[in-house]
Amino acid sequence: MRPLLFFLWFVFIASASFWLPAYNGDIDDGDATFVLVYALIAGLAAIGVRGRARSVRDALLSALPVLALLAGAAVLGDLRNEQLAQFPGEPIYLYFGVALWASWAALVLSTALVAQTKWNGFAGIGIGLIVAALGLFLFTAGVN
Repeated sequence: MRPLLFFLWFVFIASASFWLPAYNGDIDDGDATFVLVYALIAGLAAIGVRGRARSVRDALLSALPVLALLAGAAVLGDLRNEQLAQFPGEPIYLYFGVALWASWAALVLSTALVAQTKWNGFAGIGIGLIVAALGLFLFTAGVN
């Protein structure tokens, strides 16, 4: 079940350029800029995150560090965008960053609930950090 959830996450986030609007600017609907990065993240997660918690409660508790990383990146991104508000340019990929964070949080919680996935290992936290950083980059990447 876990590999299927990783695959569904990949399909969802890889298709984002077809259904997400540009925050400010123009994004080509066929743009596959980040698809390889998303595929790498999904593949690393499918291979590296294999631990199973003893209970759903333990799995949900193990997801807290990853969720904290995502929340911290979101707060940092919002503060960064506020700091740059007086300069020209807007974060064109803002919605992509939000979609990445939200979809990863949903994936972490769903795999914890359905497959009792243990997320507090090296791979889970490491991949969570990569997703948080990529989302931060997308959320704050400006365009003039």
